[in-house]
Amino acid sequence: MYRILFVDDEALIREGISENIRWQELGYELAGVCENGREAREFLQRQDVDVVLTDICMPFVDGIALSKYIHEKHADTKVLILSGYDEFEYAQSAIKYGIEEYLLKPITSFELGAVLTKLKGRLDEERDSRRRQEEVYTAYRRGRMLLRSDALLHTIIGTKTEKECEKERRAAGIEIAQSHYMVGIAQLSIYSGSRTLNEKCRKESALMSFIVYNLCQEIVKEHSVGEVCQGKDNRVFLLFAADNPIREEDKIRTVCRAIIEQVNRSMGLGISIALGSWVESLGSAYKSYEKAEDALLGQFTAGDNVVMDERGRVSAQAVSGELYRIQKNCIRHMKEYNASGLSEDFSQLEEGLRKSGYRREQAIEELLAAKQGMDGLLRAFKQDELSSKETEGKIKQSANLKEALEILHAHARRQMECLERETGGNKASCAYKAYEYIEQHYSESGLSLQEICTHLGVSTTRFSSAFKQTFGATFMDVLIGLRMKKARELLASTELKNYEIAEKVGFSDPHYFSIAFKKMTGKTPTEYAREWRSE
Repeated sequence: MYRILFVDDEALIREGISENIRWQELGYELAGVCENGREAREFLQRQDVDVVLTDICMPFVDGIALSKYIHEKHADTKVLILSGYDEFEYAQSAIKYGIEEYLLKPITSFELGAVLTKLKGRLDEERDSRRRQEEVYTAYRRGRMLLRSDALLHTIIGTKTEKECEKERRAAGIEIAQSHYMVGIAQLSIYSGSRTLNEKCRKESALMSFIVYNLCQEIVKEHSVGEVCQGKDNRVFLLFAADNPIREEDKIRTVCRAIIEQVNRSMGLGISIALGSWVESLGSAYKSYEKAEDALLGQFTAGDNVVMDERGRVSAQAVSGELYRIQKNCIRHMKEYNASGLSEDFSQLEEGLRKSGYRREQAIEELLAAKQGMDGLLRAFKQDELSSKETEGKIKQSANLKEALEILHAHARRQMECLERETGGNKASCAYKAYEYIEQHYSESGLSLQEICTHLGVSTTRFSSAFKQTFGATFMDVLIGLRMKKARELLASTELKNYEIAEKVGFSDPHYFSIAFKKMTGKTPTEYAREWRSE
């Protein structure tokens, strides 16, 4: 019997389908009936089902959102979608969530029964396939391969004495007689992060590890470069052997890349391989293994489908300085509302972290430090602390650097948009603040467009547009106009010399002041002063 959950917000449809379908005859047990997607989600958190039959349009949580939730949290559960003719195009948007069937309303008991019968056939096949896979795996574990794999594993990780390891290798028929050895660790990317694997991955983890082991064994055997065994935690260990390690290293890296390509092609999964250092005896293989383990810690930043060792890392001091510079640029571009500049910063941040070879914890720490700096821009305004905490949690749970950066980049864009709303979303407000600043600082000869933009935290392009739109004149026109107004007042009401007035209104060059004044008033400063002072 397969358990099925039925979800529909229309009472008549719920009752009709629940009562008129002969569930047991079709091989199903009706585990529950829910009125909307929210109820269904709560039900699935308490109980597992094999199939969910759901309507599309429902209150609170619709069928698409429910399908997404099931795809992410209950990967083994099949979904059947019920939709009206006018909803069908919308329903098809759920195809990315692995929907089994789309059923058009109204649907008869006979039609639904036929779909459920067909689905039961597929469920039976999958169940039989899993059983056969488990039988194959069990047979493998009981066979000679286990003996061979264990002998290699003990040699690599050094859990037994050298004499005991040698005895085990001899019993398993393993003959390795080269002068140098190096350990490699192959790990699928789905096991490299801190996220909990979904149920489907947990069930298939042993099988996937065995498939990777077989692929590695075939390629290593084809190139005659060593031995392979299944390691702990769903990893595969490679024991490379060579009499001339310098000459053989390129060949070994070629083998590693071939393994990566084969896993990508046949399994559709990412994988990385970490290499240890060369050692001169099998008794010292554990030292190479420890180096490989250390290199593997950089998988988070190195990304998928790479061959890693410690030699690719740059100095921590150089990395720290470069990352600090990039983080400062992020803050600057957020202040300027420069989305393209921010995107470029994140590309540089990714490149810098990949070069660093940072371990997961170090990379996460850098990203959270960058986030803290971004959040500081909005410290003066009311922030959505819940959203900020959620972002932090998602970064900590990310599977790899790319995912973590995407989460942080999205957060930065949201913060930038919020900053724009709070400080410059109102163009007129931005322009009037600028005018106030000009009135306070017009007497400073160095007053510039860039200074005002920095003060307001806006880009020059955006500021110029807002200012012209509000006042109908450019920043420079307004600044010169205000300076001339103040100059006329001083010329008319004081006995100051022209050069003194020029200095007081922000002109460092008295000659240029005279030219600008005459251009605006038609008179020189001296002529203007004479007229007003004589009255």
